[in-house]
Amino acid sequence: MATGDERGQPSVASVPVDLAVATYAAKWRRLDELAIEYMASALVALGLFQSPGERFTAEQVCESTGILPVYRSLLPRWLQALTRAGRITQEGDGFSAPAPLPGLSPAELEARGS
Repeated sequence: MATGDERGQPSVASVPVDLAVATYAAKWRRLDELAIEYMASALVALGLFQSPGERFTAEQVCESTGILPVYRSLLPRWLQALTRAGRITQEGDGFSAPAPLPGLSPAELEARGS
């Protein structure tokens, strides 16, 4: 089974999916956890949430990182998901991390998907 694409990026094949309906709830939880790891790693790769207490609004993140307009509606959803997961906190329209977010390498993300 292939576990990555030609660039070494994790692929869908790294997530164990089968037709055993009884296992779906656990698999959805695992996919949610993995998505949180990818979101956090993407923000770290953009240089965000590296120091405790750094505070950003979604607008500031978009402006400072050059996120393309087509993705700007996605960013607030990511920030809310990271808040629900306890990775960052929200106060008003700003988000901060109590500790630096860990940025995982593609290989680490791949290992967590297995």
